[in-house]
Amino acid sequence: MIRTIIIEKENGTRNELKSLIHDAFPDIELEGEFSRLTAGMHEFNMLKPDLVFLDTSSLLNGALDVFLSNPGLSASRIVIMAQEGESKKGYNGSDIFEFITKPFNQKELKSILQKIISQVEIERYIIRRINRTLGREYKKILQDKKIVLKTNHTLHIVQLYDLIRCEADKNYTYCFLEGGDKILVSKTLNDFFNLLKDYDFIRPHKSHLVNLGHINAMDRANANVLILSDKSEVPVSHRKREEIYRKLSSSYLHF
Repeated sequence: MIRTIIIEKENGTRNELKSLIHDAFPDIELEGEFSRLTAGMHEFNMLKPDLVFLDTSSLLNGALDVFLSNPGLSASRIVIMAQEGESKKGYNGSDIFEFITKPFNQKELKSILQKIISQVEIERYIIRRINRTLGREYKKILQDKKIVLKTNHTLHIVQLYDLIRCEADKNYTYCFLEGGDKILVSKTLNDFFNLLKDYDFIRPHKSHLVNLGHINAMDRANANVLILSDKSEVPVSHRKREEIYRKLSSSYLHF
């Protein structure tokens, strides 16, 4: 799906766009609509949408300059919706912009959206290939590192990559491993965090520590949970949501 937001002052234009998307582009998912750019900035920073419809009349008090300086902008496509006769100056020189005047020519708008969809699909294919390569290298690095998990009677020597997650149980910690094993260690979760934070383990919740390499998804629609490689789900606390989202976006190529 191509995550999309609309920033448009006129209700009629927003409704026209929504109707076109609904009827002709099922791969475009509308995740928000706003009448002013400033109102949509927070949502943009949280969602990092693939596509933004941006009405030039919604730009007030230098808001465009602030928007264009956003570091997450390069991952998005921007369809600039201008009034007839308005200049393209300021939007040239970047391949993230498409320019269309209102009222829309439906054929032209469909052509622009088909072009954007093709570009995003190609980029996603390339990114999947790169991420698979990076994932193999990351796994190889962690396979060279081992951790000793000590129980009452046994020293378990575990490859770090095989440690999927840790979960606090008062002054103890459960360690969940690939293959389904679970080991209870008489160390606090904070002890594990201090030991593993430099090896791409993240703490999305006060009771959980997660191996970044085993995160398959962040389900933001379902109370913000991380879905891991062993199909387990780990909650993300409210105050950690934006931090974890940024961490995931920066650790892997964003699309």
